[in-house]
Amino acid sequence: MATTNKDKEPTAKDFAVKVVKSKVLTWALGLIGASAIPLLLALLLVVAVFAALAASSSTNTGGTPSSLAQELIPPEMLALYQSDSVKSQCPGLSWTIVAAIIHLESNDGRNKAVSSAGARGPSQFLPTTWDSQGRLVVDVGMPYGKIPDGAGYGLDGDGDGLADIENPYDSVPATARLLCANGGGEESTLPNAIYSYNRAWWYVYGGTSDSGTPFEGVIPLAARLGSTFLTDGGLAGSGKRVTYDGRPNWLEAVPSTNYVCDYRIVADVQRLIQMGLTVTACYALSGHATDGEHPLGLAIDAVPVDGNWDRTLAVAEAVGWRPSCASSGCASQMPSPFRFVGYNGYPGHGDPWNCLCGNDAHIHLSWMHAPSFPGIPAAWVEVM
Repeated sequence: MATTNKDKEPTAKDFAVKVVKSKVLTWALGLIGASAIPLLLALLLVVAVFAALAASSSTNTGGTPSSLAQELIPPEMLALYQSDSVKSQCPGLSWTIVAAIIHLESNDGRNKAVSSAGARGPSQFLPTTWDSQGRLVVDVGMPYGKIPDGAGYGLDGDGDGLADIENPYDSVPATARLLCANGGGEESTLPNAIYSYNRAWWYVYGGTSDSGTPFEGVIPLAARLGSTFLTDGGLAGSGKRVTYDGRPNWLEAVPSTNYVCDYRIVADVQRLIQMGLTVTACYALSGHATDGEHPLGLAIDAVPVDGNWDRTLAVAEAVGWRPSCASSGCASQMPSPFRFVGYNGYPGHGDPWNCLCGNDAHIHLSWMHAPSFPGIPAAWVEVM
């Protein structure tokens, strides 16, 4: 059955035109007198620019929505997550991170409950985080204005001059603003930015929540919502050498996993997790080759977070693996910092269709390092 314009969900352009025709015009006429027509015309010109930007519907980092995203998220919210109003608050932030947070916080705004701590709205902002004075609706003085830096993270995303904690068109871009203020625009600091939103590593990477229930985690869910999650640039050929600093406790837990690695590669492992991997092994004195990197804490085994083995292939290719050298794990044939990748073509490794190893399908990645012995930290390690 064909749909009419009346049946369709409103587009970003429709929304912008509505703003021009009603909210902004009403606000402007109340603010200025009839004698100030030139100023009003200038204001409408500015708003027309906003309308054009909204109509362009450029997509934020994160690629196109996956079938799962289209299944889980209402169309109007999915469009909002990818909109320029969100992207402009934090250009380097993947829309999938914002979407994952708000889906987990409020089921994309469908859960209207106020938390026991008083958090409310689609993004579950605390009132004092939204506005330092605890106001739920703030007159920001002009269309598309913000509560000033240091006084809160609320903003007006729909042009009515109000920063409303319950309005998704205000709270969703404000989520990006808050994340960006805590490092969400950079891959290296993204986990900490998410942690600042809800101070638990299980919230970032998944695991068991404080209430004892399983929690998927923002990063694993985000990895399933978009066709691409984070860029893979900078993995191959980006290595830098880090010497051992003498610390006695040189093994460090990878947040929200059950594994420890040499402290120098933990940040790298977290970045690989951000690309959609679930770690299944790191440091181990047994169960792996004694002359390999597992006994040094300098190797991981991993599987895709969502069963999509295209993710492991993308990681393998990003670090320099290629089919022509797969039978040797491309050992010492890749750019720094990776030494060896066990994947399709290497015995006992790869996706389920290539490794023929049943439930043991996995990708193995090892880091370049100085010679060492099992259980002894290497003198130096190459890291991203």
